Amino acid sequence: MKAENMTNEQLILELAAMRQRVAELERIENDQKRAESELKNAVSLLNATLESTADGILVVDKEGKIVGFNRKFVQIWRIPQSIIASRDDNQALGFVLEQLKDPQGFLAKVRELYSQPAAESFDVLEFKDGRVFERYSQPQRIGDQSVGRVWSFRDVTERKRAEEALRTSEEAARRLAKENEVIAEMGKIISSTLNVEEIYERFAEEVRKLIPFDRIMVALNNPEEDTATVAYVSGFGIEGRKVGDIYPLRHSASEEVIRTRAGLLVQPETVEELEGRFSTLISTFRSGLRSIMTVPLISGNQVIGALHFRSKKSKAYTDRDLRLAERIGDQIAGAIANAQLFTEKKRAEEEREKLVRDLQKALSEVKKLKGIFPICASCKKIRDDKGYWRQIEAYIRDHSEAEFSHGICPDCMKKLYGDFLEKEDISRKQ
Repeated sequence: MKAENMTNEQLILELAAMRQRVAELERIENDQKRAESELKNAVSLLNATLESTADGILVVDKEGKIVGFNRKFVQIWRIPQSIIASRDDNQALGFVLEQLKDPQGFLAKVRELYSQPAAESFDVLEFKDGRVFERYSQPQRIGDQSVGRVWSFRDVTERKRAEEALRTSEEAARRLAKENEVIAEMGKIISSTLNVEEIYERFAEEVRKLIPFDRIMVALNNPEEDTATVAYVSGFGIEGRKVGDIYPLRHSASEEVIRTRAGLLVQPETVEELEGRFSTLISTFRSGLRSIMTVPLISGNQVIGALHFRSKKSKAYTDRDLRLAERIGDQIAGAIANAQLFTEKKRAEEEREKLVRDLQKALSEVKKLKGIFPICASCKKIRDDKGYWRQIEAYIRDHSEAEFSHGICPDCMKKLYGDFLEKEDISRKQ
């Protein structure tokens, strides 16, 4: 009876223990379910976070094998679905490397980071198609252990383009401000005198601040002779192109800008490129000048000449330089035209003054002949200012532009040869 009671007690105790164990298991199960639910929620939240970010996320283990990535990573790297489905890491890496400008630099950075598991990194990736990514990398840890690495990629192409456009705009604004400043200074120099030859050197110094050159030349056209005359030159010397030299317009850069009324940029690699159309530039090329830029000097709707730039550097000038040179040409053309008008006016005034002097001298001499002077009543000689009696024709000749020829009037003929003439007349009648 006692043994049976003890058995029952033992059974009761064991039953109580079992109930306690069941309750513990239920608690553990509930905890596991709750943990699984929390983990599921955390994973869902993490995935939602990763998918909502603008960055492409790539997670790899410490061996470099891909663990996971978000859709944005696939989109910005433009990875084909066939590669994603294959889950071939080497194929994915090869596709990535093909897009980069510097694939070896990309791999070197990856190796460096895997040799330093705790290191963080930031750099910029440039693609062959012009895209730009910012790349961030940081270690993934569980406790104190590094178990892999998380990479994030941000497409900053548009931002970089905007920054570059802003820099370009700012540089263009600074450049334009400098150009306007220099051209304004040119205007002051040019307007300081009507004698343009006095300011050519100062003008060339200002031009050099905007356009580099080894030689600059101003040539003025002679349309009647189909030639041009070198009015100014500075820098590298060329035979036949010194100040005062005259050269034919045919097959020259000047002829071309006269025809087009626009700037000309010729930057040949070989002399054959100049043969025919620009044969007069062959000597320029052979002298070592490789970049040739010429702009017209236009005034009063006429091309009065050309401004020539030359450089020893190959491909020294751009279309922007050509446009700027045209602005400079417009600046100096008016001064040259005004100087030509001033010179012509001055020459005309000098000719007019000479003509006036000549007329005054002639009038003075005519007045002398109109004055009262003594003349012999018999021989008709005239007494001059020195008291000498001179033949009237000599006096008039010396005091005017009149010239004399001699003959005999009918009255004098009768007086001198009357008898002879009468005999001749009787003889003819018989």
